[in-house]
Amino acid sequence: MYGGFRPAAAVHFAMPNTSPEIPAHSTQGDTPISPIALAYPVALITGAGSGIGRAVALGLARKGWRILAVGRRIQPLRETISLCEEAQRELAQSELAQHEQAQHEQVKSERTQAPGGAAFSCDVGDAAACRDAVNHAYARLGRLDALINNAGHAPKLPIQEHTIEVIAETFAINAIGPANMMVQAISRWTASDANNKQAFSPAIVNVGSMSTIDPFPGFFAYAASKASLNLLTRSCHNELASAGVRCFTVSPGAVETPLLRSIFPAEVLPTSKTLTPEAVAKVIIECVLGTRDAQQGEVIVVPSP
Repeated sequence: MYGGFRPAAAVHFAMPNTSPEIPAHSTQGDTPISPIALAYPVALITGAGSGIGRAVALGLARKGWRILAVGRRIQPLRETISLCEEAQRELAQSELAQHEQAQHEQVKSERTQAPGGAAFSCDVGDAAACRDAVNHAYARLGRLDALINNAGHAPKLPIQEHTIEVIAETFAINAIGPANMMVQAISRWTASDANNKQAFSPAIVNVGSMSTIDPFPGFFAYAASKASLNLLTRSCHNELASAGVRCFTVSPGAVETPLLRSIFPAEVLPTSKTLTPEAVAKVIIECVLGTRDAQQGEVIVVPSP
C-alpha cells in the first residue's frame, strides 16, 4: 500500500458505499472498480485545473491517493489527472525498486489497478452540481475520504461597483458552494451502512485567504465570502469532531496563480512577494494526512514572504 495514507487511530463513521445512481463498490462507469483500487483513498478537489488545486492533487497522488478533479473547464482538469497518473507511475517504480524480485509482480499488479482518478466539470456555485460531484466520487471511484474546497472567485472592484450579481456570484462560488459540498460529503459520511463497516476519519480543508484579516481595497465581496469559510470550518468542527470528521481552513497570503495574475500585475505584486502553490499545498496535504490534527477547527495562516 501507499505509505502516505494514514488511517485515523480513532474511527467513528462507517464508510458509506453506494451512490443513488450507481453502486460505488461495483462499477467505474461501465468498468468494475477492483477491490484493490477501492483500498486507496480518494480526494475531491475543487479548482483542481491549476494553481493550488493542481498542486494538492499532485501532492496527494504522490502519496497514493486517487483524485476527483472538479472545476468549470474540463481540459485543465484532465491535464491534472494525467499528471497525477504520471506521478503514480513514478511512485510505482519507486516502490517496485524497494521490493524483492519475487514480490515485483504482486506490487505491480496492485499499483496498476489503482488509477489516478477522474475529472468532473461543474459549477461549484450550483447546489445540484455539488451533489452530483460528490455522487460522482462514489460512482466513479467508490469512496470519498477528503474534500478540499479550493475553487475561488475574486472580483476586484470599488465597493460602489459591486452589483447584486457580482456579490451573488462571489458568495455562490466562495461560500455557498463549499457549504453545499460539505453538506453532501458529510451526509454520505454520516450515513449508516450495515453492510460496509470499513471505518475512517475524513478530512475537509477549506482554502481561505488572509484577505479575511486585512483585505486589499477592492476585495469587498471576496474577503467577506472567504471569511464565511472560517465559520463553516468551526461549525463543522464543533458539531462533528467528536464523530471523527476533521475540518480545517488554510488561509494563504498572495499565491502565484493564474487567478492572482488576473488581478495583480507583477509590477504591483512581484513574484518575490508571493507564495508558490506547492507551499500552500504542503499545508493542505498535512491537514489531510493528519499531521496537523492538533489544529482541527482552526484557521491556519500561511503568510506571503
